[in-house]
Amino acid sequence: MLDKIFRSIFGGGAKEKPKFYPTQVVGESFHRAELLKVTGCPPKDGYRREFNARLVPERNNKHDKNAVRIEINGLPVGHLGRADAKTYRARNGGEKAKSIQCKARIMSSGTDYGVYLDISLEKQE
Repeated sequence: MLDKIFRSIFGGGAKEKPKFYPTQVVGESFHRAELLKVTGCPPKDGYRREFNARLVPERNNKHDKNAVRIEINGLPVGHLGRADAKTYRARNGGEKAKSIQCKARIMSSGTDYGVYLDISLEKQE
């Protein structure tokens, strides 16, 4: 059921070729310890693995009223960027936006982690 809701809101979805990850998560550097727990290894060249992520609207975030936290295995690994969070909220109920799940890919360049989501938050024409 969640997949059906996800596809109706964002298009695509976890059951439709989750190989393309157009949405980049921000703030991963603040969550290095959590990313280490999730991946089980420090950043290294060529690391690439898929996970299930949860997008969690933060209703009381003092820095951004539209903030959306990204969690993997129940641990925070970053947030949607401001523009993406605003789009997510607009498409998903505004202030009453619900949490959803999607596929995520964690990659590493050797010194840092990067987290990408299998959802498109580009403006629709």
